[in-house]
Amino acid sequence: MPSSTTACRVLITVCLFAGQLSAADLPPAKSLQAVGLETRWRNQATMDIGRDSVAHVTNDENNVYVQSTSGVLTVFDAENGNKLWTAQVGRNDEPAMALTSNDDMVVIVVGPVIYGFNKFTGRSVLKHRLPGQPSASPIMNDSAIFVPITGGAIYAYSLGVLQYKFRYGALPDTSPRSFMWRFICAEEIVTRPVLGKLALAFATEAGNIHSVEIGGSQPGKSRFQMLLNEPASAPLAIAPNETSSSVIMLTGDNQAFSLDLLKGSAEWVYPIGRNMTQAPVVVGDFVYVVTTENTLTRITRETALPLKQGRPVEIPLEMAPNRIGVAIEEAELDAALQQKLRLPLPNAVRVVDVAPGSPGQSSGLQPGDLIVRIDGLSSTSVDEARDLLEELPARVERNIAVVREDQLQRLKVRIPIRKWDVTGVEGITAIGRFNAYGRDQTGRLVAYDLQSAEQIGRLNITAFNVHHQNFVTDQIYLVADNGEIACLREIGPTIRVPDLGPTGRTATVTKILTEQGEASDPDATAICEIELPDGTTSTVTSPYSGVIRSVYVEVGDMVTVDTPLALVADDKFASYYRNPANRPVDVDMQDVDGDNSGN
Repeated sequence: MPSSTTACRVLITVCLFAGQLSAADLPPAKSLQAVGLETRWRNQATMDIGRDSVAHVTNDENNVYVQSTSGVLTVFDAENGNKLWTAQVGRNDEPAMALTSNDDMVVIVVGPVIYGFNKFTGRSVLKHRLPGQPSASPIMNDSAIFVPITGGAIYAYSLGVLQYKFRYGALPDTSPRSFMWRFICAEEIVTRPVLGKLALAFATEAGNIHSVEIGGSQPGKSRFQMLLNEPASAPLAIAPNETSSSVIMLTGDNQAFSLDLLKGSAEWVYPIGRNMTQAPVVVGDFVYVVTTENTLTRITRETALPLKQGRPVEIPLEMAPNRIGVAIEEAELDAALQQKLRLPLPNAVRVVDVAPGSPGQSSGLQPGDLIVRIDGLSSTSVDEARDLLEELPARVERNIAVVREDQLQRLKVRIPIRKWDVTGVEGITAIGRFNAYGRDQTGRLVAYDLQSAEQIGRLNITAFNVHHQNFVTDQIYLVADNGEIACLREIGPTIRVPDLGPTGRTATVTKILTEQGEASDPDATAICEIELPDGTTSTVTSPYSGVIRSVYVEVGDMVTVDTPLALVADDKFASYYRNPANRPVDVDMQDVDGDNSGN
C-alpha cells in the first residue's frame, strides 16, 4: 500500500488530466421536468482520461463510488455530490472487483489482496492477502467480510481482526488464524453472494444454490443446498420476509423464484417465459425483472397465493366514471312496470352515456338502460350504484340487471386487467417513489408510471454511457466513461384530475387558481376550477405539500380523469429501501451550475 504522501502525489498528477474534460450533455431542465426529474448535482471522478475509463460504479445510502480501470477510487457524497476523497488502490491497472461497503467502511479486492478504507475520510484501515484469487465480488456486514475464492470456497473474515493485524502487524492473541471460517463447496462461485441477517446465499456454476449460516452457534454451517434444473441466469437478490430473509433468483429455464434463506422452502415461483441475465431489483413488496427481450415486469412478493404461484402486478383497466365507464343519473320506475317486473323498489339509476371501449360497453349497457341491481344488490341511487361498482372485483364477471324496453335483462360485466409488463427497457436504473426508470436499447433514460405502467417519457442521455443500477435508494446516477457523474432525483408528484363523479367523462377548465412558485398545501391549495357536463363546477385542490413547479393546463382545456394538471416540487429525500436508519438529514444542497468540484 503506497504511503499517503505518495498516493497524494499520484492523484495530484491524475487530477491535471481531469481538468481537461468537457462536460457531458444533460437534457435541459424542462425536459427533465417533463418526466418529473431534476438535476441534483454533478461532479467528475479523478481519472487520467488519456488512458483510463470507468471500471465499476457502486453506491450505498451515503456515498457513490467510482473505480477506474487504473485502480483509482473516487468517493462522492450521495446527497450533495461533494468529492470526499480519492485513492489509488493496489498497483496501477491491477484487476479489481466491484467494492462493497457497510455503515463505516469500504472494502475492495484487488488481485489477491483486500484493501479497506474509512468510507468518509479515506483513511486506510486494513490490508490482507487472500489465500487465492477471488472468483466474484465480496459482500460485507458490520462485522465481517465474505469473499468467494477460486476453486469453490467462501472465506469469512472478521473486520476487527483484520484491522488489528493491519495496525499491529500480528493477529490478536484470541485469533489463531486470519479467517473466522470457510465453507468449501468445490463448485465455482460465479456471482457475488447475497447477505441476510442470519445467513448468506450464493449460486454456483454447477447450478446449485447454497445457504450458509453466518451467526449463531455454528457459523459456516450449511443451511441448505438446492440443485436447480437450470442454473441461475443472473445474480441473486435478497429481500426481508416475516421470519428472516428471502433469496430472489432467476433461472435458465426462464423462471423467477423466492426461497426462504434459512429453510430453503419455496415461497413462490413465477414463469417469466423469457431469458433473464440481470439481477432483479427488490423494492418493498415488489420485484422488478428485466429480460433479454427488453421487457420490464413488476412482480408482487405476496406469498399468501394459491399453490405459491407468484404473479405480476395487475392493473385494472377501468374507466371513469364509476369504474365501468358509464355516466348515470337517478331515475324512478313506473309503478305498473315495477309491479310487472316484480321489483321490490321503485328507484333505479339511468345510463346517460357509455364510454367507447369501456367495460360498460363490453357488457352491453346502452344509454337509457335502467340499472336496478348490481351483483345481486339493489341499485336505487347514484351513490349506491357507485359504491357497488367500486366493490366489483377485477377479472371476474358479475351480474347487472337492467330494465330495457319494459323488459328485465341480465348482463355480465367484467373489469379486465393487464399485467405490469412494459417493453423497451434494456436495464433498470432506479425505482422511484412515482416512476420506474431504465435504459432503452439506444441508451436513453425511459420512465414508466409505477401505478399505471404508462410510459412517462424518454430522455437522451447517451453521453452518460456507463449504465449503473441503483437498488439502494431512488436517486438516479448517470455516469460517463470519462468519469463524469450526474445525480437526478424525482421532483415530486403530479396533481391529476380526480374522479369526476357519475355525471360524465370529461370536464372543461374554467379557471386557473394557482401559479408557478406558489406553496402547495394538502386540501388547501386550489389548482383549478372545472365545469362538468351537467353544468356544475368543481374546484380541484392539491393533495400534496411542496411548491407548484409547473401548471400544465389553460382555461378552455378539455380534461378527463388522470389528466395532469400541475407538478409539485417537494423537499423529501430519496426513499431508503434497505437501511432507513441511515437516511441523511440537513444535507447541504449545491447549485449544479456553480462550482461543485468537491476539492
